Amino acid sequence: MGLEWVAQVLAQENTTVIAAGRLSDDFQELKQLQKLNAGRLRIVKMELLQPDTITAVADKLLQSCPDGIDYLINNAGILGTYSTVNEQTVQDFTEVLLTNVVGTFSVTKSFLPLLRAGHKKVIVHISSNAASLSRNEHGIKQDGLTGASLALSYRASKVAVNMRRPQQRCCFTGADSSCVAVLKDAYSVEL
Repeated sequence: MGLEWVAQVLAQENTTVIAAGRLSDDFQELKQLQKLNAGRLRIVKMELLQPDTITAVADKLLQSCPDGIDYLINNAGILGTYSTVNEQTVQDFTEVLLTNVVGTFSVTKSFLPLLRAGHKKVIVHISSNAASLSRNEHGIKQDGLTGASLALSYRASKVAVNMRRPQQRCCFTGADSSCVAVLKDAYSVEL
């Protein structure tokens, strides 16, 4: 999904993207986009469970982007295991919460100086229908514990990300900014 966001933003005129994340198969596709969009896509390695990598990337960008950034799109996250409450491990639950909640919080906090220096000052958290308590309760009653309803750690992490959004808008970025949650199904990007 992150790759699609990058492609859609680059399809718009006068845009530059800084894509940060783990090195993975998507990076090969990102490198292809980088070749097609000379000078408009920067790829940097960042690991959400290693706060020093987040700080290092933010510090480097503060030096190389004196006009800041307009948008921070927090699309990072892991799914964890599909399991019932009885089968869910504390290790899996912890890793998902650390990555999806604490990791994206660390990115947002570290990138605030860049956002404040930018013009638009928009934080976008990629959320999911899995964070909807009413939809999940209805789905479980209707279908039982199947598929995504078993992704307890992921669902809990997306609820936490959504709960943090209003405070981030108010406390971190200020009244002249936006902090929104976008469902994963929303692939169209209009900046």
